Amino acid sequence: MRKPSIFAALLCLNAACTTVPETVVAEASEPAVIKVSPGTVTVAETEPAPAPDAIELQQWMRQLIRIETLFGLELAGERDRLLVQHREHPTDGSRLALAYLLSRPQVLVHDMDRSRELLAEIDAGGAYAPVRDLLLREFAMVEEIAELQTQTSHLESQLEALKAIEADLSDNQQELEDLDQ
Repeated sequence: MRKPSIFAALLCLNAACTTVPETVVAEASEPAVIKVSPGTVTVAETEPAPAPDAIELQQWMRQLIRIETLFGLELAGERDRLLVQHREHPTDGSRLALAYLLSRPQVLVHDMDRSRELLAEIDAGGAYAPVRDLLLREFAMVEEIAELQTQTSHLESQLEALKAIEADLSDNQQELEDLDQ
């Protein structure tokens, strides 16, 4: 007598059977994914790529915090390590870590364009999407701050020029008053 497979048991549960049929046996060379919803059972050939779990996300966050503490040669070494890691195993996590490192101002090779390219490759519906979106917002804010600083500098130079013109006009007016007397 053959033992019923898990697939057969799930079919019975789905169909509200009271006994498990012995004739339904799943024979597969690769593990299958079984999804059960009311009225249907779906069997996929292979298991989809797993979303990062809490431990993986915690490790990734520790890596970002570590990047913030590095300077000089240590930072260059971390950049090289992340480049190799991404080249060998291009995942959303490796893309995000490399994009984050390349976007930091303390990096000698500060490459916002490459950072954006890496972030664009991250799955919009994936587990890293919220962090990707947060980093993109940070980029936008940094650019806005830089633009505001440029505008401020330009306005300050215009103000200095106006003060110089005012002082010149004041001197000219004083000379005119002295001539009238």
